[in-house]
Amino acid sequence: MPDFIRHEWFAREVIYRDDYKEQKNRGIEAEFENGKLINLKINTPSQLAALKSPDWSFQDEYRFVLMIFPNSTAVRCNNSFIQFNKELMGNVTQALESGQGSDINYYDMDLNPEIFDEMTVTLGPLCSCSDRIIVESLLEKFAAQSILTDSKLTGTIRVPDRG
Repeated sequence: MPDFIRHEWFAREVIYRDDYKEQKNRGIEAEFENGKLINLKINTPSQLAALKSPDWSFQDEYRFVLMIFPNSTAVRCNNSFIQFNKELMGNVTQALESGQGSDINYYDMDLNPEIFDEMTVTLGPLCSCSDRIIVESLLEKFAAQSILTDSKLTGTIRVPDRG
């Protein structure tokens, strides 16, 4: 990760706001000419990624925001935030126009295993008994100190009829 990337851009608590959609829309500026995207500006992308409806505030989430770029912009920019920002937006615009995203299909990140000692896992409201057993087994093996809870919505949501 480039030195100029700040911790709060990478990891942050989720912000639950009634106007989260408006905030997201205000944070993205796209300029078109003859139906073609010519300029794209994303203001505080990690903050935009942390916005969510207050309906979900019971989740009390913390997010890691990973931005995978279409090329090695950060490496070429030699820790210059201004150069990085200019190149990044050009690359994102070009990727959107061409329909070609990053060729990175996954990203493996090393985590400090101690972070799992204070983790709370909330099962989804439609979690099956077999899924619960799998989660319990994983927690027992990898996060013995963690807490497992059921969703507050368990028993209130019906399985959708897809037939």
